[in-house]
Amino acid sequence: MDLPPVAAGVIVLFAAMPTGANACIFAVQYQRLVNPVSGAVALGTLLAAVTLPVVVGWWREGGSAGLFLLRWER
Repeated sequence: MDLPPVAAGVIVLFAAMPTGANACIFAVQYQRLVNPVSGAVALGTLLAAVTLPVVVGWWREGGSAGLFLLRWER
């Protein structure tokens, strides 16, 4: 995928973001796996709080999206 740097940066940042709270909303609404789902969302948010600044710092230092994006032209 030969993307412009800004588009590649957006994709990398979206991949590094935590999962949304919609999973918790659905788990509570349907009363299914509420504790594991809420724990997974909380853990993902905590991990993103640590890894997202690292990814952004790496990207600002001139990192390449090649480590994160698959090359589909093959």
